[in-house]
Amino acid sequence: MRARRFLALAVLGGLITLLGFPSRAPAADTSANTQVRIVAASIAGHSLFGTSTNRPVALEPRGDIPLSITIENRGATPAAVRYILITGAMLGIRFIRFEAASHVVVPAHETRTINQPGDFFDIDQSSTGYINSAIQVVDQQRVTLASHAFVADVQGKFWSSEGIFLLEVLVFCLIGLARILIGVMRRSLPQNRFIRGLLFGLTTVTAALAIVVGVAMLRIGLAAPTTWIPATLLALAGGFALGYISPGPLDRRAHEDAEAKVVDLVAAEAVARASGEHQRRTTGQTISHSSGEHSVTGQQSGEFAPAHESGEFVPQHESGGFDPQKHDSAPIDPVS
Repeated sequence: MRARRFLALAVLGGLITLLGFPSRAPAADTSANTQVRIVAASIAGHSLFGTSTNRPVALEPRGDIPLSITIENRGATPAAVRYILITGAMLGIRFIRFEAASHVVVPAHETRTINQPGDFFDIDQSSTGYINSAIQVVDQQRVTLASHAFVADVQGKFWSSEGIFLLEVLVFCLIGLARILIGVMRRSLPQNRFIRGLLFGLTTVTAALAIVVGVAMLRIGLAAPTTWIPATLLALAGGFALGYISPGPLDRRAHEDAEAKVVDLVAAEAVARASGEHQRRTTGQTISHSSGEHSVTGQQSGEFAPAHESGEFVPQHESGGFDPQKHDSAPIDPVS
């Protein structure tokens, strides 16, 4: 049991770490060096500024794509650009990474434009659809001098690295969903509430991640980290709470009590049928009595029949009938 709890905590901690540190790609319109800026950039003549899902930059799987970037150095020392880096990340996982070598030195307080062909011949095996991308300039020490984020539309294949990742997430989600449905129907969910909550939480998280990736691959929309991270955490919290309050499995004693109640009901019904009481209750018949039993029967005239000893008989009579205790003649002495 301790091992299972430790494993569950490890999985939950890894998931939170992934959600808390979503991507290495820089955010939009940010620079790693305040003295160096990217003032213009384009791929195949399409500007990387002002991009969105309505105006993405297409990345095709072919070589010799014209790449242009203009760098401004506002510092007092020259800035040496070693290469240009283009990346693309989804859910904190980097699927695209392409480099274009460049040995350009940007003097202080000057601007330089770098034109370099880009080779994206195998990008179709990395990703497809919309993806959060960034272009960066890196120096000799592999330090990012400046960066700029943009939205890319990768003309790739479904059986790419991102597509395989989506299938893995979907399989995990379907397995968790099937486990939950079977557990609810059979009342066989884990006994520990924390384990139940973790099962529900991981299932809802994988469902949310699959939706985010699937929507981007189908070119329906692209969720920014500021959107999908809160949504995923909310799905995790909601799933965990639902699993925590969900009913656990029935224990052996509960099963035995339920079976005992069923046996008692069946036995009571059998006795009732054997004694005829069931028929009298369903048909409305009067309960008969054996010899010596007394049944007080209300008179139709409203009179009350006096009590009698066992074995005596009290005749029933209609209204106005003869009552041996009430008559006009003189009292009769039965003892001579």
